[in-house]
Amino acid sequence: MFDLILKIFLFLSPIIFLFFQQFPLLNGKIAGLQFYQFGFFTTNTEVIQQQFFQYGVVILFIVALFSKQARVIKDKSLGLLLIVCILGVIWHTKTIKSFYSIFLGFLLFYLVATYTKNIKPVLKIIVVVSILNTLFAVLQFFNINLIYSPKYTVNTSFGGSEIFGLMSYKTQLGIYQALSIPICYLFNPFLSIIPLIGLLLSKSLTAVICALIGSFYLLREKISRIRFSYIYFMVFISLIVVYSIRLFLNFNHKLDLRLDVWSYSLKMFFKNWFYGAGLGLFKYQGALTTYQNPYSFYLQVANGLGILGFLALLFFIKDKLVGINKENITAKVLFCSCLILVLSGLGYCLLDYPRLAGTTIVLFGLLTIIKKEVRNED
Repeated sequence: MFDLILKIFLFLSPIIFLFFQQFPLLNGKIAGLQFYQFGFFTTNTEVIQQQFFQYGVVILFIVALFSKQARVIKDKSLGLLLIVCILGVIWHTKTIKSFYSIFLGFLLFYLVATYTKNIKPVLKIIVVVSILNTLFAVLQFFNINLIYSPKYTVNTSFGGSEIFGLMSYKTQLGIYQALSIPICYLFNPFLSIIPLIGLLLSKSLTAVICALIGSFYLLREKISRIRFSYIYFMVFISLIVVYSIRLFLNFNHKLDLRLDVWSYSLKMFFKNWFYGAGLGLFKYQGALTTYQNPYSFYLQVANGLGILGFLALLFFIKDKLVGINKENITAKVLFCSCLILVLSGLGYCLLDYPRLAGTTIVLFGLLTIIKKEVRNED
């Protein structure tokens, strides 16, 4: 039962806001929940996704109460990171408002690692969402908007319209498709072409570079054999490299912006290097708008939780990625997807967006399972 509810959560968490667009009455009920939960109501998709993430984790917890525990997980790195987050609330009591979602993220990881029984059926859901993303991205490329109203497509500096599939922003589409490439490869190597198409259509340089590194790692042994059957992969890699160069040539404005935000975030970190400034309190006033995060998950944690939080995060990532048995193909694929997410965090605040946060946390939970099971077999 837990696996079934987890698959539903994993399927809906990136795209749930579509249902509220299509059913106004349902959207009205959610607005009522928003008012009593947050003190306001909005049609902002991020708030709707946040609500689904919160209620979805609570439902998974309730289902887990009636499910048999699949394994016992003792995760010191997770516990250390949670302790630092709790200390962050003690040091900055205002952050109690955001701690609810943070705690639910920890709870989701624990539930996935403890109660999930079969990994591959869960991963198939990511393949399905990736296929849907690519399908709608292709339709948007031809200016066919089956779901979105015209206000969702905007002109970009690259020409044409912004393409984001079933996500709300092109970078989120790109990152989701990037992490899906190794998972699709697990079921069929040629299936990985589908998320690759969506990735290229997203025009997200951050996601393209991370996918390039992750794909090289996934197939580095096969590439070294220089067999003809892998020439197609090298062709795709060459296309991605050329495409990345093209994107970078048009990336100057955004790069300058990110450098400004990163510079400000580092200044704030050095001012509050031990205690941090509090998670969720970052604010940078740019020339045209206010930025609520520093365009980097690592800078966000360092700025919010100080040096202790940053080191705890690095310890958590090291604990999850080091010691994976690469001979196990499922373990290798999960490692590559998580590696792509880790690299994406350098230039994007992944966990600020529930549609990416849910999938990210689930994948790290599944990686923890496969790591434990492989060790037990040895």
